[in-house]
Amino acid sequence: MSKTIRVPNRVYERIKAHQQEHESVGETLDRLVGGRSLRELSGILTEAEGETMREAIAAAEQRGNRDLDDLVERIEQARESATETE
Repeated sequence: MSKTIRVPNRVYERIKAHQQEHESVGETLDRLVGGRSLRELSGILTEAEGETMREAIAAAEQRGNRDLDDLVERIEQARESATETE
């Protein structure tokens, strides 16, 4: 069974931009929205596993922030050096 839906032209154009050769609009939509939902992952980790994952993510974020701070500092030092030589 098929259904008719109404979408704004801008949405239709975005769908068409993702459409592959010989693929119907319905097939394109199915491909784009198909697959698993994050909701399906609910409950696959134990509480302890979830906590371990949260800690690992937080540690990675801290490392990333430190790396970014280091990069900003090097850029600022390079700018200062360039200004001093002018």
